[in-house]
Amino acid sequence: MKKKYLIILILFSTIYLFAEIETEWTATFGGSYSDAANSICITPDNDFILAGYTNSFGAGNSDVYLIKTDADGNEVWSQTYGGSGWENAKAVCNAVGNDGYVTAGYTTSSESNSFDVLIVKINSNGNVQWVQVYGGDQFDTAESICRTSDDGYLLCGYTSSFGAGEDDIYLIKTDADGDSLWTKTIGCERSDMGHSIKPTSDGNYIISGSTGLYDAPYPGSNGRNREIYIIKIDEAGDILAENTFWVMDTHQNSFDTGYDICETSDGGFCVVGCTSQHLQELMDVAVLKVDPQLNEVWKTNTEMEAYYDYGYSICEDMENGSLYICGSFKYVNTAKADMFCLLLDSEGNEIEREYFGSTGSECGCKILQLNDGSLVISGYTSSFGEGSNDVWLLKICNPNLQSPQDEIPIGSQFFQIYPNPFNPETTISFKISSRVLDQNPTRDFKNTNIEIYNLKGQRIREFKIQNLKFKINSIVWDGTDQTNQPVSSGIYFCVLRNNGKILVSKKMILLK
Repeated sequence: MKKKYLIILILFSTIYLFAEIETEWTATFGGSYSDAANSICITPDNDFILAGYTNSFGAGNSDVYLIKTDADGNEVWSQTYGGSGWENAKAVCNAVGNDGYVTAGYTTSSESNSFDVLIVKINSNGNVQWVQVYGGDQFDTAESICRTSDDGYLLCGYTSSFGAGEDDIYLIKTDADGDSLWTKTIGCERSDMGHSIKPTSDGNYIISGSTGLYDAPYPGSNGRNREIYIIKIDEAGDILAENTFWVMDTHQNSFDTGYDICETSDGGFCVVGCTSQHLQELMDVAVLKVDPQLNEVWKTNTEMEAYYDYGYSICEDMENGSLYICGSFKYVNTAKADMFCLLLDSEGNEIEREYFGSTGSECGCKILQLNDGSLVISGYTSSFGEGSNDVWLLKICNPNLQSPQDEIPIGSQFFQIYPNPFNPETTISFKISSRVLDQNPTRDFKNTNIEIYNLKGQRIREFKIQNLKFKINSIVWDGTDQTNQPVSSGIYFCVLRNNGKILVSKKMILLK
């Protein structure tokens, strides 16, 4: 069952200029229980395949859940696969020959009675054609899959059945029928995990994940030290280059993971994930850029809210090299989480962010850019749809068409409104990054204002930042206008402006 929600923005042109990330439509899929889409693939006919799990349909506790939609998010067909145990599809790609789709994930319905790697091939009509299971007696799973140049598949995940340590990165190369050609493990004595594998422009493959290589005993060690791990391999699975990274000041007691990786137009790579070495937060979104030899170019941590923040997927804009990221963040002391979409420039400076959600919890698991520059995000929502969680598919308008050239934001490193929604007041905090300062040496950043606009495009409140600090700057808005009169409940827009130019804007909701 599916419900579709069209989000129609009827705003005055003044407000439209502020928009960078705008939703064209959303769609939900699922039943009475929990359903989610971990991944999405663009089909050869420009439709979508969603892959994840369902507790609402199928044979067992959870089953692989596959949904084919048209380009407008309307369901074409859905399919489940599973046994008496638990099945989950973590990734999906177009099949060799474009004659269907292949998913990779895990199953507990196999003879080992443990978690095993599961590969399922379906044809273009959604009918299962073949199934393959790989693994040992312990925990084995596939997190990512891609096609290979010799008409096979390459899977990346992690295993505790084989290898050198607690978990090792697990690589499986198969032919077009899913039969194994070789398997390899990469790792140390501590935990190593592979989360994303992609083909590269030079005919090789790039992997992102995490390693416990530096989780050695030392004073203050908590035994959970992890670093982002990037590995480049050839067709035979041999390592061509590898490197480890941490995003904060030191790798000691940090927990850094790279959940997704993309190749950039300059031949380098960008990784998104999370980092935990923040004094005020448990987890920040981590973004890392490396050159073609896997040397660090830049890295940044982005705070979405003052609690858990995870970046799960990243892609590069095919037109201008900017970066799109989706993920999820959790609010402090509540069970609620929201999906986010984050827009960065090619140097890692934040341009814009948007939150998606309502009274329940949401997560963005995978983001892709379409040929027209628009974006799609797959994940789940508990605020909309039929069940406790439903598959959520969002179409995002092309951000490059949202603003005229003279209004394109130049970026800020951090911009937060918390709480949001709010009653009776909220704190607006921002920081202009050092990169923005370096790129604009003649710009007077002291002439900076926070402005509040209503839906009619009327400015109702202005805060002049008298003593701009090049760290976190904060002001409190108590829901009153410039004459200190209370404003009504509803949607407002908060704009950070400098010398007449918009740096960033955010929607906020006042509830009374």
